[in-house]
Amino acid sequence: MVPSSVDLTTLDILVVDDNEFLRKLIGAILESFGVGSIRQADCADAALRQIEQQVPDIIFSDWVMPQSGGLALLRALRRDNPGKWPRIPVIVISGHATEDYVAQAIGEGADSYVVKPFTAKTIMEHVLKVVAQEEEAYYLE
Repeated sequence: MVPSSVDLTTLDILVVDDNEFLRKLIGAILESFGVGSIRQADCADAALRQIEQQVPDIIFSDWVMPQSGGLALLRALRRDNPGKWPRIPVIVISGHATEDYVAQAIGEGADSYVVKPFTAKTIMEHVLKVVAQEEEAYYLE
């Protein structure tokens, strides 16, 4: 159940994964919960080009991709281009469930980490988690 205080129709979410099926699956899950705009990219470089055009509210990114993966995306957003974009929450998705992968992703600036396989409920729990974190950060400023 989505809390009534969260208007998902206003969210713009970018899904980054080299696997087209997973991009579409996550997009369908987000759409089923009423997310307003869902965009897709197949690697970090394509995601960064999209971000140049329109900054999303949240990014779902696969961690391991053959071209440029989640680590490259996080580094571009958090470290390599300070001040270029507003802070965008990033939810990493990965089949790697070890503490090392999770720690590296969080250490590089990921806001949350979803392990594959996942459920629709898990996807939405992570969306709501980062929305709540952003709201809390806004009110603490």
